[in-house]
Amino acid sequence: FFFQAEDGIRDFCLSRGLGDVYKRQVFVRSVNKFSRSFAVTASERYQKLIAEGKIVSDKKQKSVMTHFDRLLVEVEINQAAWKSYMTSLSISSRRSNDPEAAAAAAAQRSSSFFSAFFGSSNSPSSTTTKRPTTVTLPRMLPKSPLVDVSGIYLYGQPGSGKTFMMDLFYDTLPIQEKSRQHFNEFMLGVHAQIHTLNKRKVDDPMVIVGEEFAKKYRVLCLDEFQVTDIADAMILKSFFEVLFALDVILVATSNRPPDDLYYNGLQRSLFLPFIPLLKTECRVVDIDSAVDYRYSPDEQVSKEERLPTYLAPLDESTSDRVMTIYNRLSGGVQNRGESIEVVPGRNLTVPLSGNGTAMFDYKDLLEAPLGSSDFIAICRNFHSVIIKNLPLLSVSDRNLVRRFILMIDEMYQHKVKLYITAARDLNNLFVRTGAGTDEEFAVDRAISRLVEMQSKRYMSQPSHFEAAISIKSKGLY
Repeated sequence: FFFQAEDGIRDFCLSRGLGDVYKRQVFVRSVNKFSRSFAVTASERYQKLIAEGKIVSDKKQKSVMTHFDRLLVEVEINQAAWKSYMTSLSISSRRSNDPEAAAAAAAQRSSSFFSAFFGSSNSPSSTTTKRPTTVTLPRMLPKSPLVDVSGIYLYGQPGSGKTFMMDLFYDTLPIQEKSRQHFNEFMLGVHAQIHTLNKRKVDDPMVIVGEEFAKKYRVLCLDEFQVTDIADAMILKSFFEVLFALDVILVATSNRPPDDLYYNGLQRSLFLPFIPLLKTECRVVDIDSAVDYRYSPDEQVSKEERLPTYLAPLDESTSDRVMTIYNRLSGGVQNRGESIEVVPGRNLTVPLSGNGTAMFDYKDLLEAPLGSSDFIAICRNFHSVIIKNLPLLSVSDRNLVRRFILMIDEMYQHKVKLYITAARDLNNLFVRTGAGTDEEFAVDRAISRLVEMQSKRYMSQPSHFEAAISIKSKGLY
């Protein structure tokens, strides 16, 4: 009876042009029955951490972990088909300049619907269930045989555990073709590659960059998906259309729901088409938690757990204290005008440095035309950074505030020990406009991070610079 019913459903769907609907239902049933090959789910790892007393149980987080569990299974169940498709994609790229091969590929893709639906699973170009996309790929690329797998866009308040949960999923995911990056660094790399291809006057550089990424990675995990840069805003839809068309699965964390991304940003109307694309390709999950897990209860209610790394107001006593801090960290070494490489062909001058410690005036970093690449270069060269004379900041000064947010994001990501002297205490450092811009929202995140960066727990962690030095000293690379 089951097989008769199954045949009837299949014939009904095919007779009405609903082959994709039928195939999706088969895939969903396969997911439900799938006997996993991976050793443990994300939820099971989460429960283990609770049992070991390393984290506390949270109903909201448990609910989120079930979404990650399902994605684990969906990725695993057609991993072999994905590898086959990527092989055909590489072959198509190599043959893109061969007219006869291109014609043959076109003929293969024009096969009937019936053969496409029931074609061999070993023929990557034989089936497709990909949603329609407006992106025009320049090469004669084989269509994807994969059933659409929705990614996850996880958003919520700072400290609710978004990054922790995504990392738990990433570590559990039993494939090699995955990449985990901070959003700023990812977009910096995309812009750099597009720029290189533009200089070579290559056609469709964005598509080429996306295709090369898709050949290497099936799952892309992006932390801190926050759009404040107009350059990012202008290319997001076009670039991610390429990734999604080539079956890259996006997992992202953010403090904002998709509809609020780049809120009140310059030329936001050009960015808006990206939002429905994101919501179509990703399951949007709101963690909806008011708990901030970055601090212990004592740290939330008492300043006694914080170290004196943020000094205010700006007076002679503060100046003396910050110089004492510099001399202690640098061992009294005072290199003036040290030059560090940002990207090939461009360097950044550091006014004062020594033994992995750098000191800047705020004007050197926030009033200069610096971006993520500059701040990343600083983080890669110094374990401790001192910024002097930070004035009262107005959110209406968007360029300065954006640089400040980028700087804090990168230093936090790289676990840099940050010392600041400022005109006001942290809670009164910004003049707000109440306009609800992305900058105002991101300022709250930056302040929250600055509080955490004063904690004993944060200060006890080795920076990425220190970790790299340790690895080098052990001869590991």
